Amino acid sequence: FFFFFFFFVKFIFNSNIFFSIFFPPITLT
Repeated sequence: FFFFFFFFVKFIFNSNIFFSIFFPPITLT
C-alpha cells in the first residue's frame, strides 16, 4: 500500500506542471 502511495506521490511531483495547470492549489498536496 505504501509502495503504491509512494509511486502515486512521485508521479504527482513529476507531473507537477501538468497538475498545476488544472489544480494549481493542489500542486503540493
